[in-house]
Amino acid sequence: MSELGILLDARSVHPGLSARNNLLALARTAGIGRRRVDEVIELAGLAEVAGTRAGGFSLGMGQRLGVAAALLGRPQTVVLAKLGLRDRVQAVVLAYESGLITPGTPPPDGPGQPH
Repeated sequence: MSELGILLDARSVHPGLSARNNLLALARTAGIGRRRVDEVIELAGLAEVAGTRAGGFSLGMGQRLGVAAALLGRPQTVVLAKLGLRDRVQAVVLAYESGLITPGTPPPDGPGQPH
């Protein structure tokens, strides 16, 4: 989780658990503490609904929960699949606001990029 954070499907959460408990369960499997769970809840704008069952979330709120899950391990790279353009822009704004990326940060070297 520290190398790669992925959001493949916003609905891949346990619908009977709250947003916080979904994130806590994921964090436990990766050895991540409660403090980080609270941080990503704030970053993703989930503070007001953290105790709400995820099964009742709108698609947009489910995507916020997915973004929070992807950010749990402070990954170097985040992949946001199945998000619309507006949601991707919001995710990038979250990343800037949280200090995960800063203006002028070059993208990581990848296939097909000059070295």
